[in-house]
Amino acid sequence: MHVPDGFEFAQGFVWPVASVGSSAFAIRYDGPADQFRTLRAADVSDVLSEFEGLPCASIPSPWAGQDLTELGLTCPDGGGARISRSESARSPDQSLNQAERAVVLNSAPSHTQLFVVYSGT
Repeated sequence: MHVPDGFEFAQGFVWPVASVGSSAFAIRYDGPADQFRTLRAADVSDVLSEFEGLPCASIPSPWAGQDLTELGLTCPDGGGARISRSESARSPDQSLNQAERAVVLNSAPSHTQLFVVYSGT
């Protein structure tokens, strides 16, 4: 995944697997506030679904019992973020399937948050 210019690593989590396979992870990058509109309009259709709106509390995490607020996802009351998934036929709030990828965009007051999420295998 290419992280757009102007975005910097902010925080990340890895959830190791208990047996053979690849770990799940979620990484947050922070960038300029004006990049939210640019990124949500980006054509990612060759890899991911179109971005869909979703309340912050409904955004799936790569690991059961965890959520992206632990990585700093901040939404105003009633606010939401945008999600794009590698499996476009699924509802945006459903749990991630094995080996599924997702990108979450969130417009924080002073910056844009970009989350890269992978469910592991």
